[in-house]
Amino acid sequence: MHLVKWFLRKFIPLIGAGIFMAPCIPKLANANSLQLELRGTFICGPSLTGADPKEFADLAKISVHGREFRWTRNNTVLEETASGTLKEDGSATLKGMGQRKDRKGQGWVIRIGGKLREGRFEGTGVTESSDGKVKYRECVVFMDSPLRTTFDYIEKGAFGSTTNKLEAAVFQPKNPNGKVVLFSHGSSGGKPAGIKISYSYIVPAIAKPFVDNGYVVVMWMRKGRGDSEGRFTEEIASCDIGSFLTETQEAGDQLDQVISQVKAKFGIQKVILAGHSRGGFLSSTYAAAHPEDVSHVINLAGGWKTACEQRARFNREKLEWAARTFGNQYWVYPSDDSYFASDKFGDPEYEWLGTVARNNRIEFRRIGNGGFADGHLAPLYKPGLWDAEVLKWLHTTQ
Repeated sequence: MHLVKWFLRKFIPLIGAGIFMAPCIPKLANANSLQLELRGTFICGPSLTGADPKEFADLAKISVHGREFRWTRNNTVLEETASGTLKEDGSATLKGMGQRKDRKGQGWVIRIGGKLREGRFEGTGVTESSDGKVKYRECVVFMDSPLRTTFDYIEKGAFGSTTNKLEAAVFQPKNPNGKVVLFSHGSSGGKPAGIKISYSYIVPAIAKPFVDNGYVVVMWMRKGRGDSEGRFTEEIASCDIGSFLTETQEAGDQLDQVISQVKAKFGIQKVILAGHSRGGFLSSTYAAAHPEDVSHVINLAGGWKTACEQRARFNREKLEWAARTFGNQYWVYPSDDSYFASDKFGDPEYEWLGTVARNNRIEFRRIGNGGFADGHLAPLYKPGLWDAEVLKWLHTTQ
C-alpha cells in the first residue's frame, strides 16, 4: 500500500502519458527464443526505516535470454544482481542480492516484479534485509529496449589514429517529425582518468516525452564509458585551465564526429542537442562553436567541473560565451544541486546564471530537487519537472 500511494503521488504526475515505440519483439508464445536487453531507471521512495527521508534513483539493466531474466545494477558504489523466469503472460519475478563495494559481506535482498510488454518492462521492487525482516525501500522500475548501435570515433595519437566504437541507443517514435535529439551524459561520478566506467547513461525516461511527440532520440556514451571503446580521460586531477581545455576539447571532438554520423544516418541538416551536467555544458558550448550543425540546445544542470576556483570561473566564462553566441537554448537548473548550486560555483541561487540567460534571451527554468538529497539528479530522473515547457518551446521555435 505504501508503494502504491508513493507511486501515484510522486511518479505518475512527473512522467506524463504515452509509450515508446520499441523494436519488434517476438510474441511471448515464442519466448524461448527471445533475446533482449533493457535499460532504464530504478527509483525508490524514502527509507522505510526513517534513516533517509529522501528518494533514491539509479540506472539498471535487464538481460532476457529465452525465459531467463537477469537484473544488473553496477556502479562506482554498489553491485546488485537478481534473476527470475519469464511467464507466458509476460510477467516476471526476480530475486537477488546487492552490496556496497566498500562493505563486502554486508548486503541486502532485492525483489522485483513486473511485466514485459512490447519490449518494455514496468514493475515495482523492494530492498530488504538479508533475513527479510526489515524493508528498506520500495521502488518503481521503468525499462525499455532501444535499438542499440555504435558510432565511430577516430582518435588521433602520436603514433597514428585509432577508431573507437562508441555505444549508442536509438529511441524511435511511431510518427516521426523529422527531428533528432542527441543526448549527452554527465560525468563519471569521480572515477579517475584511465579507469573504465562500466555503466551506461541510457535513460528511457528522458527519451519518452520526446518520442511521444515524434522526435527520434539518440543517447551516446563518450569513450571509456559503458560499452564504448577507448580510454576514459575526463577526470584529470588538476585545477589548471590547460587540463580543463584538454577534457572539454576531447569531448567536443567526439561529439563533433557523432553529430556528422547522426546527420548522415537520419538525413538531417541540424540536430537538437540535449545533455545533463557535463553533457549540458558540452551541448551549449558545442552549439556556440558550430551553429551550422545545431538547431536547439537543452541544457539540464549543465557544467563541467567546479572542484576548484579556476574551474568554477572557467565554467562561468564558457557558459556566458555560449549564451551570447548561440541563442536558441533552454536551461534547466534544480535546487539543492551539490555541484552547481553551491558556493563552489559562486552562485547558490542561480542569480548569475538566470541573469546571463535573460540578458541573452535564453529560456531559463528553475526546478525543485525532485525529492532527492542531491537535486542534481532531478532533471535526469524526473523529466516531468521540465519536459512540458521544453516541448512547448521546441514547438514554438521551429
